[in-house]
Amino acid sequence: YTDGSRTVETVTSETTSPVQAAGVNTLPFFGNTQPGIGAIYADIDRITTTELQPDGKIIIGGQINNQGNNLDFALVRLNKNGSIDNSFGANGRAIIDIENSSNDFATSLTIQPDGKMVLGGYSITLRDGTYTSDYSIVRLNSNGSLDNSFNSNGKSIVNVKGAADYATRLLLQPDGKLILSGHSGNSFSQISSSPNWFASF
Repeated sequence: YTDGSRTVETVTSETTSPVQAAGVNTLPFFGNTQPGIGAIYADIDRITTTELQPDGKIIIGGQINNQGNNLDFALVRLNKNGSIDNSFGANGRAIIDIENSSNDFATSLTIQPDGKMVLGGYSITLRDGTYTSDYSIVRLNSNGSLDNSFNSNGKSIVNVKGAADYATRLLLQPDGKLILSGHSGNSFSQISSSPNWFASF
């Protein structure tokens, strides 16, 4: 911010105890009845990425254990004063299941000039008795709904190379294309996309 104040870049939590720290505005997060940024649901909850909108609102991304089922991508939007922005998603929150029965790990977030949000990471799914990990990505409209102009349903999963693809960084090019990079096995890998869908390069 221009006034010298700063936001937290990344916060990680693997506990149900609320975060209580000086300078942190505690608040109910993903439906937990206790206040605190660290308490989302009863199991593994992580905040892995944040972005600041041009209007000063804060987007927080990560993954949650969706009410005892699998891990899903999750976003919440805060107003400039730290309160939840209830105009975003469902009461300020957006939860996205990439595939049925997949465990989805969000690692990187970017905001497009048109206000749409793109959240990238990887998804682990049991297929034919073997767990496989693939790049995954979702795009949301500025109100937190899935953008169905992106791969027809707002989300996609991409097998880059074999069963161990882990995306760790998402970048937006000036032409609107997205680059999702990470590693596949022991090798560096990345994919590029058109504004609507992926194309390997």
